[in-house]
Amino acid sequence: MGSDGSVDGKNFIKGNLKEIFHKDDFYGEVSHAVERLTQGSPVVCAVIVPDVLQKVVYATNDAIHYARNLAGIGKVVKKLIGNPGSFPSGSPNACPLPGEPGIELKPGEMVKTARSKWAHEVELSEHFSNMLDLD
Repeated sequence: MGSDGSVDGKNFIKGNLKEIFHKDDFYGEVSHAVERLTQGSPVVCAVIVPDVLQKVVYATNDAIHYARNLAGIGKVVKKLIGNPGSFPSGSPNACPLPGEPGIELKPGEMVKTARSKWAHEVELSEHFSNMLDLD
């Protein structure tokens, strides 16, 4: 996504960035200013990112950011936001910590663990909501 550089073009992009990442099958890596502009968008947990991107990434000290090597630039810290098809996304509070900062996260290694954690969280939520007496 880009603009023609005009004030109107830049304002349009800023106004629609957050909204577009809520659409099905639309996702992207963000950092710096774009990360700030898209606060509140669904987040893909760092442990899921290798499966979405089919690339090795490296754990950071939180559950939503990761580092990866970009050709000609080196290691950069990113966050994946949006709704990448069949992969889960949502609140950053639901993301499991991937382990020690710096460890490699490879495709196929962690997605089962994360889905299992979410399934357990959903079961607990349903259990406690059923216990509430709403009458």
